[in-house]
Amino acid sequence: MTDFNPKSFSLRAQKKLIGKMASGKVVKNFIDDEVADLLDQVYELAALEADKKEAQKLSKDLIKTVVKLGILAKNNQFSAEDIETLNQLRKKTTNTFLSLLSMYEVDFTFDKVILSANMAEMQRLLLVLLAKHLTEKSCNRARHVFAFYGSPEFLENIFDKKGKSRETLGKVCVGLNSLIDQKKL
Repeated sequence: MTDFNPKSFSLRAQKKLIGKMASGKVVKNFIDDEVADLLDQVYELAALEADKKEAQKLSKDLIKTVVKLGILAKNNQFSAEDIETLNQLRKKTTNTFLSLLSMYEVDFTFDKVILSANMAEMQRLLLVLLAKHLTEKSCNRARHVFAFYGSPEFLENIFDKKGKSRETLGKVCVGLNSLIDQKKL
């Protein structure tokens, strides 16, 4: 007779639920309104730079990744080594977002190579965490998100002062500033 572990089953059910139902209404049970608003703006950036179907796929992949990572953390699924990696990821994420904010606010400081390299390091750290706890399909979702948002071409397009994404990037920056100020990253 195999042992049944309700906690393990509950965790698997939560991850499966998110995998199947990445709609806004379901996800709002796992993230707050401010993060949801930021995710809406990030979707808008993708929609301005890619077709609608690709933007929706990116948004779903991003939401599934973020929420699953949150579920793992909330359910204390990380080892001491994982927690160290998670702390490195948080630090790299904060530093990357601060760089993005600075580059947005200060003329002539945009550097797509630096931002792209920072995003690549964020991806590496995230995949170290995800590979231990989630399927390869979940890891591929994270790769998809970083391949798009971390690409030098995308970054160059959204930082173009005369480009179609500039206003939306400003809204993303407002949301990022707020999350950084509240230490929600």
